[in-house]
This record gives sequence, C-alpha cells and structure tokens, in this order.
Amino acid sequence: EALPTNKERKMERKSVIESFVEYMTKNRGLSELTGNEYRKDLRNIQTWMITQAKVERWSAVTKEQIDDYVNDLVSEGLKPSTIKRRISCLRSFYQWAWIHGLQQENPAKYVSTPKLGQLVPKTLPTESIQATITDGTIPLQTRAMVAVLAETGVRISELLDMRLTDVDKEHRRIVVRGKGSKERSVYY
Repeated sequence: EALPTNKERKMERKSVIESFVEYMTKNRGLSELTGNEYRKDLRNIQTWMITQAKVERWSAVTKEQIDDYVNDLVSEGLKPSTIKRRISCLRSFYQWAWIHGLQQENPAKYVSTPKLGQLVPKTLPTESIQATITDGTIPLQTRAMVAVLAETGVRISELLDMRLTDVDKEHRRIVVRGKGSKERSVYY
C-alpha cells in the first residue's frame, strides 16, 4: 500500500472523520446533532470496512465494498431511512475528501439506496382534536398549541420555537423556523 501523502499525514493528526464533521457543522450549517449522527455513521462504516472488507484506508474503499456493506445493513433489518442516511453521509464524506484532495473519486457516488415506502403519518381523529380544544379542564396554552398544530400542520419543534411576534393576525399567517434555521410562512 502506498505511503500517505502530506495532506493525508496532516489530516491524520486530527481524525479525518473529525475534520469532516467539523467542516460540515461549521461551514455547511449542519447542527451538532446531525454532526454527531454523521460521526457515528462514519465510525460504523469504518469499523465494518476494517473488520469485514479488510480495508484500513478510506482511499482504498471501492463501490463493491460499499455495496456489500449496504447488503449487510439490509440483512440486519435496518430501516431503509437509516441505510439511506448512511449512504448519503458516505457520499458527502467522499465529496468533501475529493474537494480537499484526499480522494481521487467518490466510490459511494453510484451506490443505490433502498426505496423508502410511503410513510403515512399518524393523525388524531377530528373529533379528538375538537374535544381537546374545547375541553375547559385542559390548560389554555395546551389547547392553543393543539389548535395551531391542527390548523397549520407545523412540526412540534417549529411550534415550540414560535414567538408571539411571529404571528401576523392581519394576514392570518405565522412565520416558522424549520430545519437549518430556514424560515417559511404558514397560514391559518
């Protein structure tokens, strides 16, 4: 196996995984939580590559080995969404490595992802929502939150981040902040 290049030696001082996660959280705006998930995913992949594929360097990983890894995940019964996230993480990692001159190609680029089934969200019957909103024994704040959720379809995390100044009564809309601090308007 070839000796590491100067860039690889420099990156080895700080783990390549840590450098990638740091780049994604500081420069690409990923949350710390997402960064931690990327870190766990890459460590999982790295462990599999070392123990199963007998590959110890990211630059030596092939598409076929990634396909084998994905097949193992499927046979372990992991959810398609988890497998898809790991493949996406690996693609981003190799793209980052290529940009930084650590990789000549992206072996994860053409790895196929499992199809995700349509998830049907669980909803409360209209009667239950109406009963909750009109039940005087339930605190007003809770009833108001249920009403906003039912009326607008916002995520619970978006609801919890709302402020009164986000509500525009004249136009019957609310500004909500979603994933990645992106703002959008919802109407009621």
